Amino acid sequence: MSLKPINLRDILEYVPRFQDHTFVISLDSAIVEHTNFESILIDIAVLRSLNIHIVLTFGIAEQLRKAAEAQNLNLSDSTGEGSTNARTLELAEKIAGEQAAIIMKGLSGQSLPCALTNEIFARPRGIVSGEDQGFSGVIDRLNEGRIHKLMSDGVIPLFSPILYDNRGQAFRLNSDHLASSMAIALKASKLIYLTAHPGLIVGGKSILNLSLEKLNQHLETGIESINTSLISKARETIRALQADTDRVHILDGRQDGALLTEIFDKVGVGTMIHQNQYDQVRNALADDAPGIYALTKHAVKNDKLRQRSLPEIEANIADYLIYEVDHSILGSVLQIRYPDANVLEIASVNVQAFHQGKGIGRKLVGFAIEQAKAYGYDKVLALSTQATGYFTEQFAFQPAEKSDLPPDRISLYEEDQRNSEILVLPLK
Repeated sequence: MSLKPINLRDILEYVPRFQDHTFVISLDSAIVEHTNFESILIDIAVLRSLNIHIVLTFGIAEQLRKAAEAQNLNLSDSTGEGSTNARTLELAEKIAGEQAAIIMKGLSGQSLPCALTNEIFARPRGIVSGEDQGFSGVIDRLNEGRIHKLMSDGVIPLFSPILYDNRGQAFRLNSDHLASSMAIALKASKLIYLTAHPGLIVGGKSILNLSLEKLNQHLETGIESINTSLISKARETIRALQADTDRVHILDGRQDGALLTEIFDKVGVGTMIHQNQYDQVRNALADDAPGIYALTKHAVKNDKLRQRSLPEIEANIADYLIYEVDHSILGSVLQIRYPDANVLEIASVNVQAFHQGKGIGRKLVGFAIEQAKAYGYDKVLALSTQATGYFTEQFAFQPAEKSDLPPDRISLYEEDQRNSEILVLPLK
């Protein structure tokens, strides 16, 4: 499935922010052999052309399982999370070498210099919960300076889930842990997990974005709701964010264009987990008025919204809520209060056309309803010409009559002659 083209303005907005930043990209084993892998390499070439430094890590679990099945070998562990015996390590080394060769061949095809480097040293994981972990390892130390030197020379460092100690002994590492460790050590702006899933799946649904706090809650109280194969990534995400990686993305590497869309689109296509508040609904400020006015122009032309002039928006700016992402206004809603009738009207719900269908309007309206409840309003009004079904299906608004409007609202309703449908949501 191909995604719609990225808004060029979004790319131009983000490029200055990301120049000379480091992104760690972790390739799941299923992604390297997928038909979309070549497109991923092209996307990586685009990122490099924008002076974004790339570090690549990769997994081998799927190929390891297939090879073991073909050889009738019982693996001690396929993912590197458990113990690793000698036979499993031997096969894992072979598979890792083959996968590295595939990746290097693909990068060469895009004229991207790369280096499979041994600048990370491992040591045995030792005994965990009373069990000897065999040849499973953890990172002992890494040479950040030399890795940064490779990147400054335009080379993409490539890291295998098989690492060695200073005597040449091999150890198997979990690739999710390897990637988060690289992001932490290199102070990467982004850690990106390219998976065979449409993002982090919780309760059978893919989540667009969530905070570190919410992810912690899912792992602590509802881990059974998280897709089993993504639990390791969820844990490593928390580890990276707590160590000051700005953002972690989990997205579908099988989807053409997903990598660039996730980075340069304000909403994205996978799951973005953040430590700071990434997207927020907040009360509008005076400086937001021009952005709200610009946002409404298209909707007014299509008769979806009543026209409001810039001076009108400025005069009522305290009554607007906006949905902001990276300092850009993607949506807005106007709250009109009728204190004598103890009613709040939700008006001018508007989302930037390019970002519609991504839940922004639902967040804005939901936030306004919660505020109405908190302030003790009896009911919420919504008048709509083209979005009646949205209000009734998403928020259980009910059809109402003109007589249900506050007296001040009835006169305005008659004056504008738009014949909007009247909807009411009782709160008490």
